[in-house]
Amino acid sequence: MRKVEADMIRVAREAINRADVAGRIWKSGNTEVAQVHHGLHHAPGYYREIVIRLHGYKIAVIEPDIMRMSLYDCGYRTATTKSRLNALLGAFARGSARISQRDWSWYVGEQDWEGQDEFAII
Repeated sequence: MRKVEADMIRVAREAINRADVAGRIWKSGNTEVAQVHHGLHHAPGYYREIVIRLHGYKIAVIEPDIMRMSLYDCGYRTATTKSRLNALLGAFARGSARISQRDWSWYVGEQDWEGQDEFAII
């Protein structure tokens, strides 16, 4: 795992456990982690998201309150995108989900990757 990915995972974990931070909390090169609050804390309808961006595009949203992570390739099926998504899968997803590539097509396990997917998180 690249250092930027290790740092991305560390900061995302800290954000999951610390709801008092809002806005961009980390940026390194083309990758950033932010925490977004929707609504008023402790009010009905409140929720928060940890958002991971690559080149400004949202490639992951972690919703710690419902233990879910959504991943996106944003139409950019590059080695860097796949590496960031696999780092997130390895750190947060239940099971051994991994994005692989065969003959220019992406797969999650044996299923076709459709450009986005949701996973239960640990």
